[in-house]
Amino acid sequence: MSPTQCVDDVARAGSNISAEDSGWQAARRADSNANQFFDGNSTKEQRDQAAINYLDATTNEDGSDKGAQNGMDQVVTKINDNNAQTAHDHMRMDGLKALAKREEAAGRHDNAKALNDEADKIYQRSIEDRKKLGNDFNDVDAVRKHNESARVEQDRNAGKTIDAINSDSTLRAINEQESFNQNIEGRVNNLENAFQQQATRINENEGKMSNGIAGVAAMANMPLVPGATTIGAGVGHFNGSDALAIGVTSSFGETNQWSVKASGSYAEGKYKQKDFVVGAGVGYSF
Repeated sequence: MSPTQCVDDVARAGSNISAEDSGWQAARRADSNANQFFDGNSTKEQRDQAAINYLDATTNEDGSDKGAQNGMDQVVTKINDNNAQTAHDHMRMDGLKALAKREEAAGRHDNAKALNDEADKIYQRSIEDRKKLGNDFNDVDAVRKHNESARVEQDRNAGKTIDAINSDSTLRAINEQESFNQNIEGRVNNLENAFQQQATRINENEGKMSNGIAGVAAMANMPLVPGATTIGAGVGHFNGSDALAIGVTSSFGETNQWSVKASGSYAEGKYKQKDFVVGAGVGYSF
């Protein structure tokens, strides 16, 4: 059987029911070009274009093979009674043959021959692969078993990948939530500290005010005798603050027309604050 006849056999294999096993379904789910290439309802032109697209996607700029896409090297098809071939080689070989036909139709015979030669190299490699694979691929059922095994492995790996992604996503979400909670907790602590500082300042101001009022009350209630030099003391209380005041007053002049007064107080409040209040004055009577 010639390589060209083998290509025809491959195309027919893609359109009969034996190719629609679970292995091919796994391959078709993974690759849109494979989906069209191995779809029994696709026309020859559609399969050719799918093969060309796959060939383009797996060819380097220097013309070398990039390697299989989407597990196409893990699915094996029987191309005739003597040879088996991976879906990757299958589609690249058909892509080269389809391009060769176009070049031949355009009159570019040298290009067509070069493309056919490349396709034949892939076909010859499939013969060598067949020797490595052994006799297990002499029937379609064996091919199906291999493809099913490949599908199970692909699905298992996909499941591991999904589990890893889910685990990573869950861990990332937990870390983000913990970071968010720590951020909120930090803000709450900052607010609590700010409120505590504000409360402390309010208490300090209240204590100073109460000490001042108690001190003034103590100074105002010292008994001082006009026209004489007097030393007096007084006490005061306001809003939890207690004060003690001491003062002196004196009059002088021919008619005691001048008088001076000085006093000071010490107060201590309920917030343990200690404050001093002092005052002095001078007067002239006529």
